[in-house]
Amino acid sequence: MPAPTLPLPVGAIAFAFAPRKDWPTEPVAVAFRLRGLLGKHLKQMHCLLDAATSPCEGCRFQPSCVYGSGFESPRNLAIPGFGRVGGAPRLWSLHVDRLGQQWKATLWLIGRELERARAWHEAIASLPLAPGWMPPEEVSPETLRWRSATPVRLRIAGRNPSADELAQALAATIARKARMIAALHGVAAPMSRLEVEALVPHGWLDVERFSFRHGRVERLGGWMLDVRWPDDVGDWQPWLTLMRMVGVGRQVAFGLGRFICLDAAGAQRSA
Repeated sequence: MPAPTLPLPVGAIAFAFAPRKDWPTEPVAVAFRLRGLLGKHLKQMHCLLDAATSPCEGCRFQPSCVYGSGFESPRNLAIPGFGRVGGAPRLWSLHVDRLGQQWKATLWLIGRELERARAWHEAIASLPLAPGWMPPEEVSPETLRWRSATPVRLRIAGRNPSADELAQALAATIARKARMIAALHGVAAPMSRLEVEALVPHGWLDVERFSFRHGRVERLGGWMLDVRWPDDVGDWQPWLTLMRMVGVGRQVAFGLGRFICLDAAGAQRSA
């Protein structure tokens, strides 16, 4: 099947790496560590002040800073049609997988984040993890059966949804994020209602993360899900592919909210 036509340009940087010996071995926990290390290097390379002590929030250089406006999520940002929002959606996601004895990461960049691809590439090259470049992944055709690869954190009416509310929360979260990203790029997103045909929850999964900023272990958990979209999702088809790449729900920058596609035979396919 041909690669899908997406509403925004997409790029991928893929690389193999060797985690440090003191890192955990669970892929989501490794993604936490890799994300933190990548952010540290990106800030050291591009912060115009003191990278170790200067906060991004309130910094006058943040709008033009690769780290402050790309890796971090700008706060109190005005988005057309939404007004001021607490945080803008990130336009990148980091997928980490273990392939036998090898570890692989894929950094997906969408829309205007592609303009920072060189900065991301240089930050990855500087990592003390012996990164080795791999062929970039291609965008595969979307199927209408999804399975969560990492926990999915959703909200409804300001709280965690119950199992009965997951389908509504998932559809609403994806639709809102798609429309916000579209507004940031001046393109149109579907205004039709997005609905889930069937959703099967497979329980709640907690993953531990050590926060070096706060000096404590934090738990980031979410639902593990199987999702079936309607056979005719109309204009939402390419947006579902895009949303799957950038992640669904909260804490996607930490590797949560990642879905894979299942083909007709039930086989797993990555993005």
